[in-house]
Amino acid sequence: MRILKAILLFPIRLVLLPVRLLLLVALCFWGAIGSFFETVTSILGFVMMVTSVFCLITKIMDVPVFVEMFLAGAAFEAIPLLLIKLGEEGMLGLMDLLGRV
Repeated sequence: MRILKAILLFPIRLVLLPVRLLLLVALCFWGAIGSFFETVTSILGFVMMVTSVFCLITKIMDVPVFVEMFLAGAAFEAIPLLLIKLGEEGMLGLMDLLGRV
């Protein structure tokens, strides 16, 4: 029975090998592009947050506008990071699932 299972799984593993390789390459590109995107959005989110604090100190804007701008800066910084990490974990999970076959 064990030999029959190994014989039947060999073509499936042979077909899934290029798929796993493509997922690995996609994961590398995702990490490289994601780190650049993460850096850019972190800088812009930080600038929005600091600008909102300075505008509140100098009385250019009132408190509700400050809260909106501050939260927008925090979201602008956090949401892309969340999407990048979820994409990486999804690809790693898929590679792990294909590796178990």
